[in-house]
Amino acid sequence: MNYKYYPMHMHLHAACDYGSSMALDMYNASLLGMKYIWFTDHDTRMVRRENEVKGFSFDTSDLMKEDGKRFEGFKVIDEKTDYIINPEEKTLTLNCEGEGDNWETSGVFFASSGTRHTCSLATELTLSVDIKDYVIDSDTRIIFGVKLSQRPPEMANAYMLYVVGEAEDLSGLPHTQIIPSEIKKGQFVMKVSEDVSDEPSIGGKDNAFDTLYIILQSRNGKKASLKVGDFSISRVYYGEELRKRLNTASQKAGEYYGVTPFVSFEISGAGEHKNCFSTKVPVIDYYEYDYNVSEKEAIDHTLKYDGIFALNHPFETKPFKGKGNLPEEEKIKMFQDLYEEFYKNDTYGASLIEVGYPEGRNFPFEYYTFLWDALSLSGHFLAGYGCNDCHRNNKGWFDGNNFAAYIGVDSSLEHPVSVDEFISAMKERRMYTADPVKIKGEIKFETASGEQMGSILNKKEEIINFYAENTLPGWEFRLINNGVEAYREKIKGNTYSHTSCLKSSDKPVDFQRAELYDEDGRCILLTNPIYLTAK
Repeated sequence: MNYKYYPMHMHLHAACDYGSSMALDMYNASLLGMKYIWFTDHDTRMVRRENEVKGFSFDTSDLMKEDGKRFEGFKVIDEKTDYIINPEEKTLTLNCEGEGDNWETSGVFFASSGTRHTCSLATELTLSVDIKDYVIDSDTRIIFGVKLSQRPPEMANAYMLYVVGEAEDLSGLPHTQIIPSEIKKGQFVMKVSEDVSDEPSIGGKDNAFDTLYIILQSRNGKKASLKVGDFSISRVYYGEELRKRLNTASQKAGEYYGVTPFVSFEISGAGEHKNCFSTKVPVIDYYEYDYNVSEKEAIDHTLKYDGIFALNHPFETKPFKGKGNLPEEEKIKMFQDLYEEFYKNDTYGASLIEVGYPEGRNFPFEYYTFLWDALSLSGHFLAGYGCNDCHRNNKGWFDGNNFAAYIGVDSSLEHPVSVDEFISAMKERRMYTADPVKIKGEIKFETASGEQMGSILNKKEEIINFYAENTLPGWEFRLINNGVEAYREKIKGNTYSHTSCLKSSDKPVDFQRAELYDEDGRCILLTNPIYLTAK
């Protein structure tokens, strides 16, 4: 059988993470020739949160309420903002008096620790502000500005502006939807998810609510004031229903950019983080279980629905946080402890592991491949891949930790290839991981008889061929045998090939894998190993 390896990013946070959009990720993917993409938002951002922010009341003399490291409330847009808080009335009053022809502004915007107030517009979001009083006329206006996600191609945030007053000068702003509004005392209701435009420049429900601006403007010597009470945030859909709605939103953007999206989630509320690679596994409802779900229960839930999962960023889990600058001997001890944990627990039943962080991630890049190799030698056959773990659309695509996974499926399959075909290939480790900016041609790592990378062969000896297209002079090939570099060679032309022999040894498992480095010595490709188990 012949195989075609499709590149795809497999760890992206989009419409549940403020600032990001699925459309912009798919725009970036289309620039790199990718036809497939995985979205794995934190499941803890999909479900009803334990400390969910539902609004704010001005019942103290401060704009911001703090409880230890947790906070929520409003911040002024600049030091010129004129405001008064009346905790007895539970109100905030904004005042503004502009002297010239240009608009003068007083305003506030909402913020919270951990961005706990943010959410996807697929939740069916409604915002409301209790209007207590106001003074406006023809040279004043009120703007309730809803900041949304980054949009392609400029990576600029979209905005919905509910404008009370003149809006002509706002109509030409890019990625901005103007909603002419009227105001009266009582609740000023913004049905954000219902009102948002589906135009690609705005993006419809493929958006996250970032913040609300309450802005008062005046000019030509006119005085304006706005007194508001409680601010409230209402959502309807959570969990699995939200994931399904995100999938619907992703399909619209995918059709526009020619990219097929798969919407799953990152298990984030039960032990260390793990990407679930399946579109059939329901999102874990932590709220239903009082936010008390064990790591084993989350894994069992995933496997129950025939899902597979990855061990995410193993050297940036909780035990490793903030310890990237430890002395080398302490890092090695932590590495050994992590290996023993994975070995003892049979890697928790994972099928994949994140290893492709060429810039390092908390710990140096080599620690990730050392761990992978050590697990391979002990008979734990995990598909290694790299990712950008992107939480913003402007990072991890064209530089930095930007590795994509290239997954091999039957070349006779027509596009779009089903998600089940890709999952089957992941289970068989038929994939490599690489920098999609650098790696543009065909990559092969297979036996003389055509067995692909990831294969586990009951043999004592095997000839293995590596081939790469569109290489550049100065790149370097390295062959890894049982975790140790066995060969390296500088590449001189625009193609490169190498043949090696993998032989059985006294180790439980023997393997070879290949690496490519660019002219600056940065890793740009890792194949998955080919294994021998016969003795």
